Amino acid sequence: MALRWGLARVVRVYGGAPVRGLVTWEAYIEWSEREAALGFPPTHFAAFLQPLDPLLRAIIFNVLSICARLTAHSASSGHTPPTLSPLFGPLLFGLGPAALTFQHAYVHYLRGANAMEHLLLAFVRWQDAPSTQGSAKSLGVPARLKDWIRDYPKMLPERAKTK
Repeated sequence: MALRWGLARVVRVYGGAPVRGLVTWEAYIEWSEREAALGFPPTHFAAFLQPLDPLLRAIIFNVLSICARLTAHSASSGHTPPTLSPLFGPLLFGLGPAALTFQHAYVHYLRGANAMEHLLLAFVRWQDAPSTQGSAKSLGVPARLKDWIRDYPKMLPERAKTK
């Protein structure tokens, strides 16, 4: 809850206006469409992080690492990608301008949750991809996480698969 509280207070300037959310929706769409065009390569998540400011890159990496650990221990945490995504997706992408009606803010909420689930699963795949440097990363991820990415991209939220 403390992490969510802190992320909810982040304000960035986009197009001259203060907005909530760490990443622009356009950055996700561009990355998602490129991933689909390339045939969903296992290491494509790195392309999402690469253009980001180093501090933002570290924050997103750490948030996704925590989410992956919660998923790996879902038997005790109760959290899976579908339960974590609604909690962190709106914080990652925001809910749109403050003047939006509930219906429009809810659309932003849903798309942020779906995108967060997509990013989390892509992050797990990236962590599981074989490393050429022989690092600990080459050991892969826990079995519970492998179960979540086994049929990637078939298990992605519907919107992510159509991009």
